[in-house]
Amino acid sequence: MNSLIILLFLLNSKAFCQAGAGSGTPIPNYTDFDENTLQIILSPLRNIANAVTTTYTYMPFIGVSSKTVPTGTITFYEYDGFERLFFVKDEKGNILKKISYNYASQVVNCYQ
Repeated sequence: MNSLIILLFLLNSKAFCQAGAGSGTPIPNYTDFDENTLQIILSPLRNIANAVTTTYTYMPFIGVSSKTVPTGTITFYEYDGFERLFFVKDEKGNILKKISYNYASQVVNCYQ
């Protein structure tokens, strides 16, 4: 199975796309990014014929913000004020997992 890694990244508020090794090719008309914009940019990659594509979006110095698997299912990752993973949610915003950071004897309400 052949694979190709495509990296989409921001540098000084400008978007670049890199496939394999190289300095990166600028992506025109994209300067301000949010999660929805990145999903739109990555969408054509998911529709390549005969390709199995998993895409990730990443918040620098924090972690993965979303993952889209070949079936199109999107999982979102949210972080707390200390930049620790806090929620894992599905594409409808339903909580799949909540991570609590507490002492072993400390009781935490998992439904908040």
